Amino acid sequence: MASLTLGSVNFPTTASVNAPDTIRYLAHRMKQQGVKPELEVFDIGMIEFARVLIAEGLLTPPHYFNLILGNVSGLQARPEHLAIALTSLPEHSLLSVGGIGRHQRTATAWGITAADGIRIGLEDNLWVEWEPDKVPASNADLVDTALAISNAMGRAVATAEEVRERLGLRQSYGAA
Repeated sequence: MASLTLGSVNFPTTASVNAPDTIRYLAHRMKQQGVKPELEVFDIGMIEFARVLIAEGLLTPPHYFNLILGNVSGLQARPEHLAIALTSLPEHSLLSVGGIGRHQRTATAWGITAADGIRIGLEDNLWVEWEPDKVPASNADLVDTALAISNAMGRAVATAEEVRERLGLRQSYGAA
């Protein structure tokens, strides 16, 4: 698997520019190499561009979307934003939800209850707690928090084999 951000996105102090032709090229190369794209989505327009790539034959199902909430210029960690994204996904899609910064915990809870999974990690959030004192996080801390939320909501965690099967991935290297 590899990340494929489906458009350009502004962050608080910089922009990540992803031209349509670059995205098409990367999708084509991923397909050639048997790499499943993790379709990173920061706004609804990115879901719509995924539909274009599907129509062009560059993306094949199941489509794995990673919805990122809380960025200054994209989808916010608000129920109506999540609802719009959920209803906009193409057929044969799986969805994980992640949140940037202080939105990660909310996004994690929504991913556990309303989606197929979650995205967590230091790339999106450096803190275990935000208020009143920021507590630095490790990936293990963020996983523990997500597991606690999942347990509290009564949702079992999928095994690696179950996830590979749902995503249509081949057996991992080194697995028996």
